Amino acid sequence: MRFSIRHLLIAVALLAIALAASHVWLRNVVLIRDATLNDTVYERYMGIEGDDARIQNILHVSGVFKKRTRVHASLYVVREGSHELITAFSVGRSSNRLGESMLMKMNLMLALGERDVENATITMLGCAGMTNSAGGIGWTEHRIDRKFTKSYNGEMTPGRELIVYVTGDTDFDFQHDQSVDEFAARNEGNYFLVVTSLH
Repeated sequence: MRFSIRHLLIAVALLAIALAASHVWLRNVVLIRDATLNDTVYERYMGIEGDDARIQNILHVSGVFKKRTRVHASLYVVREGSHELITAFSVGRSSNRLGESMLMKMNLMLALGERDVENATITMLGCAGMTNSAGGIGWTEHRIDRKFTKSYNGEMTPGRELIVYVTGDTDFDFQHDQSVDEFAARNEGNYFLVVTSLH
């Protein structure tokens, strides 16, 4: 069989497409977007306790996960310039499931859970959609009237922390790549911050 220049060009084009597709598939990156009303509200979220908790899906996190890919998430409360870590956890795939492929598409949902207590509200951060998790359950009692909310929609790549969700009682200046210290120093008010990183 004789190969013409046309056949060679077609083969090169197909190889380029295959390489581009494999780069996208293998690239260690996840996408973050705002949760919508069409997203699933799960019965249980790791990190949220109480059958009476009000659930608010906040962020959808999706991507191709290797068996050791992990998303770390933390919840901070900021009160008039000072901040405190409330809870932190790590979620991803279970590495012990036999027969699973090395790469798997996953869809995670981050959510806030709230319960009313006497003269205050308890707020918790939770996650659903993972097959493996580690970390504690934490919450804080507060009286923060969450009137203002902003979030980050885009890519998350390894090696950096991102502020991906902020909600509080006062309007604020928000940059997703600033630190919690920087946010607290620049904004007067009371806020909850969700910080994530990819590993």
